[in-house]
Amino acid sequence: MDTGEASNARVAVLDGKTSTESVLQAYSQFAIPHFQRGLVWDTGSVAALLESLFYGTPCGSIILWSPADAAEHGVWLGPTRPTSLIVDGQQRIRSLRRVFSESESDEADSDEGGDEDADADSGAPGAVWCLNLGRLSQFQEQFAGGRRFGLFRRARDPRTIVSDKPLCGAPRDDAAALVPLIWFLSLDDGAVKAALSSPEHAAIRDATSALLSNEDVNTRLRNITKQRVFSVTTLNASQSYQEVIAVYNRINSSGRRVEAEEKAYANLVGEWPDAEVELRRFFGALEHGRTHPGVDALVRDGLLQRQKENQFGFKLFMRSFVMALAYHSCRNIGAGSLSFDSANPESLRLAGSHLAELLKSNSEMLGYVESVVRDELHCDDLRFLPETASLWPVFQLLIRFPGLRQVAKLSVASIILRLMIANLEKRELLSLCRRLNEAHDGLQALKTLEIFESHLEAGKRIHAGVTNAQALTDRFVLMLYWLLRKRGALDFSYERNLTPAKVVALRKRYGTNAEPELHEALEAERQHLVPYRHLKEIFGLDGARPGRHAVNDIGNLTFISAGLNSFRTGVGDEPLNLKDEPKENLERHLLDDPDVLADYRRICEAGQGSEPAPRQTEKLYSRMCKNRRAQIAVAMVAREAELRSRAEAERPHAADVHPARHLIKPAPEDHLAGYAPELAKRLARLVQGGMRMNVRKAEAIALRHKPPRGKQLLRIDLAPDGAQIGFKLANHGFADAFARSFPAIKVDEKKNSKRCKLATDDPAGCARAAEVLDWVANAFG
Repeated sequence: MDTGEASNARVAVLDGKTSTESVLQAYSQFAIPHFQRGLVWDTGSVAALLESLFYGTPCGSIILWSPADAAEHGVWLGPTRPTSLIVDGQQRIRSLRRVFSESESDEADSDEGGDEDADADSGAPGAVWCLNLGRLSQFQEQFAGGRRFGLFRRARDPRTIVSDKPLCGAPRDDAAALVPLIWFLSLDDGAVKAALSSPEHAAIRDATSALLSNEDVNTRLRNITKQRVFSVTTLNASQSYQEVIAVYNRINSSGRRVEAEEKAYANLVGEWPDAEVELRRFFGALEHGRTHPGVDALVRDGLLQRQKENQFGFKLFMRSFVMALAYHSCRNIGAGSLSFDSANPESLRLAGSHLAELLKSNSEMLGYVESVVRDELHCDDLRFLPETASLWPVFQLLIRFPGLRQVAKLSVASIILRLMIANLEKRELLSLCRRLNEAHDGLQALKTLEIFESHLEAGKRIHAGVTNAQALTDRFVLMLYWLLRKRGALDFSYERNLTPAKVVALRKRYGTNAEPELHEALEAERQHLVPYRHLKEIFGLDGARPGRHAVNDIGNLTFISAGLNSFRTGVGDEPLNLKDEPKENLERHLLDDPDVLADYRRICEAGQGSEPAPRQTEKLYSRMCKNRRAQIAVAMVAREAELRSRAEAERPHAADVHPARHLIKPAPEDHLAGYAPELAKRLARLVQGGMRMNVRKAEAIALRHKPPRGKQLLRIDLAPDGAQIGFKLANHGFADAFARSFPAIKVDEKKNSKRCKLATDDPAGCARAAEVLDWVANAFG
């Protein structure tokens, strides 16, 4: 049997109704098509799938494609050449592989801090998938601690838990309801009973014994991989790559199974198969991708997963690419042109060979913006970038004027800061993008993005934003991190806040003998100065933490390292010792106001001795927050003014930056590129002022002006090389006015019009032509 026959034989096994067991046996023959997203399912999605398997519920279709050479079109899942590509069903197949194969299990460290929830343990070291008996009616009374969790749960292996030690802050009986899935299924009932007699399995003895004693539940679990719950279809091998992409997009056109940006990417790969190379390069440059040798070949999971846009992830890459595609296709800026749906097969086909250049310039532009955010705005940790819709005008600016990247880094930083402060609506952002496309040079473009008419207006917006910042995710709370880093804020003193053992652990963790400055490696977290446990008493709160509330007032927040915020190595929910903190660091954290410190001390000591009782501290808290908010606002206003002032020095250089040529569909202004900048600007203004531009077959260009319902008054003839410019004066009155204004210019009469030509290939000729164009512009108002 040759390779092709073997391929068909193995694929045939999966046709029709198929079990999880059969799918996993064929796993090594599969590949993931290049146009597909990566593995994005979370534990909730996997748990829901396992529950469906447990109850024998149909789990949907799996669509495969077996072309002549599957390896050419996708990333291998196994060590040998694949025979089939997974067009639909990747998330289910690969998730099940991870559940039922110990070698595929993921492990991650967890370290819960004082301001973080401490329930989830799905990412804890040694986490495994377990059946949770507390979710089944037969066992709820016996294992009540498991009721609040799902039927299947990824949790720390219950066999490793000491009976008197809590599981990630949860009661011990949460873990008592768990039976490790792979362990149980790898043994028959007799072997399981024998294993339970071992001391190392004491922690799961009750749950496993209960499972063995219930025949119905035991049978369901034993058959979880054997029931035929998947419907497998294999596409015809003769179908083309583009046809298969069309199938992929059709089957994912409803609901939210595949996001719009993922379908746009599939279309892109269909037209330009090397798109992933540029995407990989982009993530590698931003240190978002795993680029070390020897790593799993499916690095693409890190590239295509649904990263938040503020992390400069896949979705943002595709959004800025769509913006570049719209610009170079000469489409009007609007919600439709910036939609991911605009990256359809037709628009990408028209882009053709330009796609490589567009992708490369797109990743370079995004990398530049990220460097501005990190280096100039001090937002090195992108978790604290509020959102990226406000960056759309910046993307449009740099798509149209890429030369600004060399001369206007501070200006771009200042614009980003003002856009974040302004928090414009999307219609306003799109309006800015449209106006940028009308700018003749980089200086005019920068002026277009003067969002605030004055520094005073910016200051008012900042004061209003800081005053209303009462949520941990508020943009001004997030931008406080930028400000503290700009001021060189350090982690608070370890010796003054921690036990000696914790000091040693924290210094070892960060590899320093002194408190480090805030930076990305510290994984900074928002810290309530007055701890939340105090605030609950002050405001009489119960239950889940509120989102927007006075307890989260920006005046009561600062940023510290994850280690210092942790219960295990840091302060947890204890108040920081600000009394003994070095004055320089208090200043950097905007905590040097004596009134703020006095109120802080009294609030934290409320109810002790002669200090105010909890019910009297709300006014103290409100006053403390108000005073510190004022400090924060003043510092933010000063920062905005300082950055804007520094950016002013770049303005003269921006005037020499010209628009990028439209690669896919030329715009009228692209035909002016051969002329000196001062002439190109004037000609572009005439076009925007109403003159029509026609491109002749011989590549000559004509600007024509006609009054409403009238005869042509003027035609300007342009040369592709920009060496000369001609004027046809068809109206006698207009021709006479021209002769009076420019008596030194020789005008020839031909038929019923007067004509002249001016050389523009030297400075003197350019100056004279510019003077004539200014006269024309004034004449036609």
